[in-house]
Amino acid sequence: MKLRVYIATSVDGFVATPDGGVDWLASYPGDGYGYQEFIAGIGAIVFGRATFDQVLGMGDWPYAAQDVHVLTSRPIVHAPPRTTAWGEAEALVRHLRASALDRDVWVAGGPRSIEALRGLDAVDAWELYVIPLLLGDGIPLFSRVREPSQRPLHLVDAHAFPDGVVRLVWERA
Repeated sequence: MKLRVYIATSVDGFVATPDGGVDWLASYPGDGYGYQEFIAGIGAIVFGRATFDQVLGMGDWPYAAQDVHVLTSRPIVHAPPRTTAWGEAEALVRHLRASALDRDVWVAGGPRSIEALRGLDAVDAWELYVIPLLLGDGIPLFSRVREPSQRPLHLVDAHAFPDGVVRLVWERA
């Protein structure tokens, strides 16, 4: 089981507009980039609270087949089945590593939850979809870390799609 970041980013490194919007991704539906194959290999998902709330507001809950873990300091009211709130990223990582999951864990975001797991050196693989668009402003995928932490990665795959989207996959070196 691996903890995998799987996320789209603009060329200039933003995952959302300043207000958290992701409408800019509408022209790039996930089905054309292997999402169905990806999600079939996912047994659990890690969301930050803002991303979780955003997905909840999009209509029918799409993750009934996965355990969902939400990093949050607030209680979740009316949580979908198989959803658990976690106050600390370290406790969640210990739980996931000790579990008997036979499929991977999708670290779905947002950036604060990804940063928390990166700070614990818990991310095993990074799958970034670089969208051929410059947003100019917004919520960055990576924020500055307080302490430098260099972690070498090994490029596993790079693929350019005809529409200009580039898929980059790295694992721990």
